[in-house]
Amino acid sequence: MNLQKRDIARNKFKLEIYQSKGSAYQDFFTRIMTKAFPDFLCVKTQGSKGDEKNDGFIPSRGVYYQVYAPENPFERVTDAIEKCQKDFTGLMKRWHLETPIKEFYFAFNDEYRGTVALIVGDRLLLDPQKEII
Repeated sequence: MNLQKRDIARNKFKLEIYQSKGSAYQDFFTRIMTKAFPDFLCVKTQGSKGDEKNDGFIPSRGVYYQVYAPENPFERVTDAIEKCQKDFTGLMKRWHLETPIKEFYFAFNDEYRGTVALIVGDRLLLDPQKEII
């Protein structure tokens, strides 16, 4: 890929990030992950059960992803922190015994503005080895 094509691809990618909110961002994330990792499995919501705190994972590696793309990523930062913690706890309860969690990623659409320090710092509290009651 030459420099011009790479720049066009980068700009298209950034535009998709800026325009994608909610389920559109999750669909975009899933398309990328499916191409990058053939064994990536997307977990679709199932009525009142939802996705059981798992938007997608790579079972063979124990890698799990939760996707979050609010309309305004910096309006209510505490919502993102609470969602990350709640989803991780739910993930541990539902999935850890079935397919042990080795890595957890919270894919937060910050629209290239930089993730808020509170979210980055708070993720250090998440530990798959910690027992969840």
